[in-house]
Amino acid sequence: MDYHILLAETRDIVRAGLKKILLEDPHIISIDEVKTLEELCLYLATTQPDVIVIHEALVSDFTSLPEGRFILLATTPDEEMLLAAHACGARAYLLESCSEELLLVTLHLADGVFLLDPQLTSWALASLRHNRLPGLARKLLTAREQEIFSLVRNGLSNHAIGEVLSISDATVKTHVSNIFHKLGIKKRSMVMSLPESIEDTLNKTNTRSQSPSSLKRGKQVICNSPGENAIGVFLLL
Repeated sequence: MDYHILLAETRDIVRAGLKKILLEDPHIISIDEVKTLEELCLYLATTQPDVIVIHEALVSDFTSLPEGRFILLATTPDEEMLLAAHACGARAYLLESCSEELLLVTLHLADGVFLLDPQLTSWALASLRHNRLPGLARKLLTAREQEIFSLVRNGLSNHAIGEVLSISDATVKTHVSNIFHKLGIKKRSMVMSLPESIEDTLNKTNTRSQSPSSLKRGKQVICNSPGENAIGVFLLL
């Protein structure tokens, strides 16, 4: 299959680099370029490229991008943008520092496959694990540890927890250390930022996927309801 590609990127030097990489694929017969949101909107109003390689800085409305035919590039990973891109039929979510080979591979993915940059696998799993910590706590912690875990989530210090439970600060410290080890927690702030329950987490995730809009960095990011796409490296969200 031959491809007509659109490059949507604000930085001239990055567009030039991407164009050079893409032209290595013999199936690419043309590459158009836009560098502003206005140019992107005008282009898509009259032209439908086979694949759009677009930086997240130029995404304000995912519904304007053809489902299954756009690759989203990110400077740094962002959970909201990843989920929105997947829900709206992106072909891939890649860091702008991804390899040339990975970028070219995304052009030839089967329909319905979503490729996540392998560099982001650990980050994505850590994010997923963080959102599931309340459920993991119920499965992995003793009754006393669950009690202390709940108090830590409510912002109590070790000393305050000791006073509530009538145990020494040293005992609390030992319990907290064991809890963090079992759940893979590195900082107390990770616990305090958790949702109220695993059910709340799941509801939030479902609402986010089905919501007509979400917010990122003060810009409105709009997307349709998710399809049944697989996320690849291949991580299923």
